[in-house]
Amino acid sequence: MAKNEEFIKKQGLFEVIGKYFVLNKSQDSYIQGWLTIDKTLKAFIKNLKEEIEYELDLENIFIENYILYSIDINNGSLIEIKDDKKLNNIRRNDKILIVLLDKRINLNKIEDIPILQKWYLDSVANYEI
Repeated sequence: MAKNEEFIKKQGLFEVIGKYFVLNKSQDSYIQGWLTIDKTLKAFIKNLKEEIEYELDLENIFIENYILYSIDINNGSLIEIKDDKKLNNIRRNDKILIVLLDKRINLNKIEDIPILQKWYLDSVANYEI
């Protein structure tokens, strides 16, 4: 790593970007895009909420009705993001896939939801910032 890049990272000016996927509770519609992964879970959820509201043209989404996950690129497993420590571990990855699912969706693995599995496979194959 160049000294310049190391300095930028230490100063907190380095942005971490990831892909996100939000699935509605009926599992027939989703939104996706790119989003900055903030250093704190609170800030990240706030930005994610604003992005969803903008994309869906909503005034307010009840983010409390959703569970936030990351997908492990190596094995396709879902990792629930509950705190800053888990979020910051995810921020270290080269490729970041974030998934927001309604709590009422019964999910054990991404293969349980074909639309999510397709997005995952497409995202891994075509991950470009």
